[in-house]
Amino acid sequence: MTEIFYDLLDHPIPREHLNFAYAENLKTYPEKLGAIQKNGGEVMLVQGIGRPQHVAFWDPHYRNFFDSDQEYLDAGYLISAKLSPLTIEQNACLVHQGNFTKLTTRGNTISIGLMMKSDYTTGGINADHIFPKFNWQGIGIWTALRYGPNPYMPDSYLPIKPGKFFFVKKLAEVKGPFKLRP
Repeated sequence: MTEIFYDLLDHPIPREHLNFAYAENLKTYPEKLGAIQKNGGEVMLVQGIGRPQHVAFWDPHYRNFFDSDQEYLDAGYLISAKLSPLTIEQNACLVHQGNFTKLTTRGNTISIGLMMKSDYTTGGINADHIFPKFNWQGIGIWTALRYGPNPYMPDSYLPIKPGKFFFVKKLAEVKGPFKLRP
């Protein structure tokens, strides 16, 4: 990430300001974000919705790790959490030209609860170029924007925060005759 993004910026971010989700550093996120807000700063969540409606690799099945919705929302992070097969597939296609051998099946992630403590959010969906004949990320728009918060659809929490949501127009289009079943 540093080499292919941060170092290429016209005004690179000092290394001491980068906060990657390494296990030991991830444990400090709730405290760091709280301190920023306590001292008058604002926290912006820059996010993208993944194929299984994850946000920042917080996958839908993580709700099963907790005894209640409140415990789920109070969690700050997960370390080495098992990723959804759809998340693994998406990363293989987006980052490694379909090469699954370069991927891990686990990831460190901040929780949807910690994300919802941000002051503002910006992000969205733009992966229509991977499988142009399949609208597989269009469902992310529907679940994020049409339903209330649901712990099994992490993206559905995004509309409760102020911010911007961007998407490629054709992802929101419904083709052909479409009827909901009664």
